[in-house]
Amino acid sequence: MRTLVALTACVLLFLAPLRARASPSYPAQIVSDLMITCQPAVPQCTVCHATTSGGGKPVTPFGIAMVGAGLVPNDPAALSAALTSLQNSSDKTQQGYIKDLQACTDPNAGTTQVGYGIYCNASGSEGSGPFLVVIAMALGIAIGRRRRAA
Repeated sequence: MRTLVALTACVLLFLAPLRARASPSYPAQIVSDLMITCQPAVPQCTVCHATTSGGGKPVTPFGIAMVGAGLVPNDPAALSAALTSLQNSSDKTQQGYIKDLQACTDPNAGTTQVGYGIYCNASGSEGSGPFLVVIAMALGIAIGRRRRAA
């Protein structure tokens, strides 16, 4: 029984970071939802994340505002709702993020060109969460077998 509890704890521990991964469809959906017309119009993952490969929780002011507006990973409806929330906000800063994106400028700086046309690599290949889950499960099974044999 203790092995099952330990195994479950390990699985949950290693699955927790998977929720924070970037969503590969989000940059293109931002363009579509906001009807951005500059070409090419796909912003880099750094509009929300620390790296161009995305992944991890959003760390930029725009990304943090989006999370505050209800954004969650891999939920296109939540992305649309968060963009609408910022666009209709009484907070001028939040409205400014949307206006900056529509003007093809960085919403986190307001003055520099966003890296449009550079697609992010948010395929989920960053990190080793699934691999570690498999290792944790195998370790749990091996420990359980060893205890039963003894």
